[in-house]
Amino acid sequence: MKMEFYLVDKYDFIRNKETFESDISMSDVKNHFMQIKQIDEVAFDNVWKVMSADEYDKIRLLSTRDNKQYEWWREERADILDIEKS
Repeated sequence: MKMEFYLVDKYDFIRNKETFESDISMSDVKNHFMQIKQIDEVAFDNVWKVMSADEYDKIRLLSTRDNKQYEWWREERADILDIEKS
């Protein structure tokens, strides 16, 4: 099975995408993109993020929900959040 990974800039725009076998590690994908950009890891991390297509899509969906911040706690049941009640 194949997976798609994105090279994302600091403004969250996709600048490159590559398809790899699903058993590849994230560090190998990052190293691949670092070789393309021909920069060291510190400089790379200051400008770029590497993420799977699924991860990118999830983050973009959550960030565009009526321009609201994702409030995960609203999805949780209220009774399990109140620790002091138990």
